[in-house]
Order: sequence, then C-alpha cells, then structure tokens
Amino acid sequence: MGRFVYVTTFNDVNFMKNLKETFEIINKEAFNLKSVKEIYTYTLTPEEQDDNEIDYISAFQLIDINFRITVIEGIQDKGMKLVRERLPKHDVNR
Repeated sequence: MGRFVYVTTFNDVNFMKNLKETFEIINKEAFNLKSVKEIYTYTLTPEEQDDNEIDYISAFQLIDINFRITVIEGIQDKGMKLVRERLPKHDVNR
C-alpha cells in the first residue's frame, strides 16, 4: 500500500480538478463501472473488502479556511503510480 499527503491552498482549483479526474479514472476501471457517477455511490461487497488486489484509491480531506490536506491511499505502483504522474510534488518535503 502507498499513501500520499498533499497540502494545498483551500482554493487550488487545478489540484482538485486533477484529483477528481484521477480518482474517477482509477476507480471506474477498478470496479468495471459503466459511468463515473457510480463511483460516488458504490459500496464494496464483503468479498471486495477482503481483496487486497483491487486497484482502487481512497482519499479523505481535512479542510480549513486557508488549506486543504488530502490523504490518498492505494496499491503502490498500480493506481498510485497514476496519482504520482497526474499529481506531482510541487515542493520538497519539509
């Protein structure tokens, strides 16, 4: 498993657009969905919950007035590879 943490300004529209598109591409393919709209209401089956090979990503955000912290998790070198390509680091870790 891999994890990326992104800290952006609250109103970083480009980051949010890229994040949304990346999330939809990876998860639509992972669950063989017909429409990206299904991603937002999809519930994992008990079998899918136990399957460590499904290449999907999950994420959550912490938001305040100025910043947005986004945590993304998934299988390293699968979906997370696409995340790394589409949402590159803009600054060195501190």
